[in-house]
Amino acid sequence: MRIAFAVSFACAVFGQSFTGLSVRVAAPNTMPEMRLRFSRGQYELHNATLVDMIRTAWNVAADNVVDGPEWLDERRFDLIATAPPGSSQQALRTMLQQALKDRFQLAVHAGSKEMPAYVITAEKKPRLQPATDPSEPTGCAYKPGPPAATVTYICRNMTMAALAKALPGINEASGYLFTYPVLDQTGLSGSWNFTLAWSTKRIWWRPQPGETVTIFDAFEKQLGLKLSLTKVPAPVLFVDAVTEPKLPETPLPHPEFEVADIKPDPAAPACSNVRILPGGRVDIRMTIKGLIGEAWGSMRPNRILGGPKSMDDTCWHVLAKAAPQEDAVAGWVGAVWNGVDLDSMRLMLRALLV
Repeated sequence: MRIAFAVSFACAVFGQSFTGLSVRVAAPNTMPEMRLRFSRGQYELHNATLVDMIRTAWNVAADNVVDGPEWLDERRFDLIATAPPGSSQQALRTMLQQALKDRFQLAVHAGSKEMPAYVITAEKKPRLQPATDPSEPTGCAYKPGPPAATVTYICRNMTMAALAKALPGINEASGYLFTYPVLDQTGLSGSWNFTLAWSTKRIWWRPQPGETVTIFDAFEKQLGLKLSLTKVPAPVLFVDAVTEPKLPETPLPHPEFEVADIKPDPAAPACSNVRILPGGRVDIRMTIKGLIGEAWGSMRPNRILGGPKSMDDTCWHVLAKAAPQEDAVAGWVGAVWNGVDLDSMRLMLRALLV
């Protein structure tokens, strides 16, 4: 494993490099999330920790980047560079590896380390029904309660390996499993039909009537399987050396909406709504206190003190236009919604309120 990694790293050293490379300390930001773009030869990483950059350069999970000083996960940077248009993802990763070596004197090596993970194991008689129709779509369909605090998944034509892979991303499972991977160690082959129901984690915030069934109880009592936390050897990237350079600060941008209108909307059926539509159209309905909270980074209204009572009473409608990215993609892409960076939209809203 170390040999294979050494070859990859050597490619980064002797291969193609970015041109026009600029690295700065990121400006204060309302979105604690890295944004990556590569368009028309310009490669951009915004608001990225060094762990974000390492996981991007070596295509590993952030949790699998280990060792190194604490600031790797705390300080955020903007990296902007030029790369040949049409560069492959692997070529961009190789160039980013070289950039991190040059600017941060980064040295890493691949290895293995015991890491937390959940494993699914089988009892002697699992309570699963074999799937009989191979043409039936594979997957788990969400079925809301009753009761309201219960989630139910009806799974069809599902292998245990597919269940293990899907489980961390299933709605209401992450509250139990956090971000740990799930591994199939049942030894069961073939596809299965089953139903799985458990109590949402939210019910632990306040007493609820009825029995609480954890996801672990559900696996054991409903499926005859066991879901348990353990540690397993996992491939990781060790940070051997790194230097925090003295970098210039990125100035805080002052973007503004192209056009904007704000007016009272007392008849609005809901007064806590933000939408960014294709083409950069921004549609917001909130109280003034809600608008302040959104503009300064999803701050809870009860943390905004002072001002007249009307700040909490009247609903306001903001209808505005923000310029979307040239290569805008519909839907969410990281922190970009229909081509508009959410942090930039908040700064525009902040300027409008001021």
